[in-house]
Amino acid sequence: MALSPPAEVLRRVEVRMTRQLLLLQEDSPLRFWTIINESVLHQQVGSPEVMAAQCAKLAELSERDNVTIQVLPSTKAAHPATAGQFAIHSDRGRSAFPRR
Repeated sequence: MALSPPAEVLRRVEVRMTRQLLLLQEDSPLRFWTIINESVLHQQVGSPEVMAAQCAKLAELSERDNVTIQVLPSTKAAHPATAGQFAIHSDRGRSAFPRR
């Protein structure tokens, strides 16, 4: 897998940080609902400390009323949605993605 150019990395970070701000704002925060496969919680990306911090962040965000995180157990049969990714995006007229 080729690395993205630095400008693209910065753009992606900007988009993610903007979405995070919209999730955390007090007045009419962005609603986020995701379903993740249990296996991604076990996939080592970074050090054990990084993994623990990521899991703690997910747990913290899941306590918010506007965030729903569901885990698809690995012990269940494959769900059709695991064949690829898809997104349903509704922002009530606000964009979670900065315009270029």
